[in-house]
Amino acid sequence: MHTLDTRVVPYAVFLVVPLMSRTTDVEEDVRRLASLAFAELVKLLPLEADLPDPPGMDPALARQRVEERRFVEQLLDPSKADPFALPVRIDAQLRPYQQDGVNWLAFLARYHLHGVLCDDMGLGKTLQTICILASATHEHHQEVARQRAAGVAGAFASCAPGDAREHGVLSWRLGHRAAGSNAAQASARCSRSWCAPRR
Repeated sequence: MHTLDTRVVPYAVFLVVPLMSRTTDVEEDVRRLASLAFAELVKLLPLEADLPDPPGMDPALARQRVEERRFVEQLLDPSKADPFALPVRIDAQLRPYQQDGVNWLAFLARYHLHGVLCDDMGLGKTLQTICILASATHEHHQEVARQRAAGVAGAFASCAPGDAREHGVLSWRLGHRAAGSNAAQASARCSRSWCAPRR
C-alpha cells in the first residue's frame, strides 16, 4: 500500500472538484479509481482546513485555495451555501427554508453538480425548482444576448424522451394559448414538427 507524504495535505482541496467530476465518467475504470481516490481524499480535508499556506505558495494559488475551501465548506454543509438572489420576479414569497433550498440548488448549478431536493410533501420543492429553472433560463437568455452582441452565434437544444416531449409540448401549448392566437399557432407548428407522436 502506498502512503502519501504529509506535504500533499495543503493541496488536497485542489483535487476535490477534478475527482468529483470523474466519478461520473463514462468509463467504469475511471469512475472506480476516481471514487477510491476521492474516498481517500475526503479523509485529508479536515487536516487541510486548519493548515496555513505552505511557505512559498504562489499568491494566485493561495487565493484559489480559499475559493476551493469555500466550495468544500458549502458541499459539506448546504446551510453555508452562498445566498442566491433571484434574477427574475417570482409571484411568491419564499420561506427561509425554501430560500435555503434555492441557495443549495444554485450552488449545485454553479459547480455543475447533481443533487436531489427532498423533504416532506407540500413544503415547496416545486416552487424552489421553478425559481432555479427560471433563473437559469434568464441567465441563458442574457448569455445568448451577450454572444449575439459580440457577433457569436449560439445554439440551444433540449432533448427529452418521447413521452416527456409530448407532455411538455401539451403543457406549453395549454400555457400559451391564453397569450393569443400567434402563440397557439406556433405551438401547433411545434407539436407537428418537433414532437411528432411515437409510432
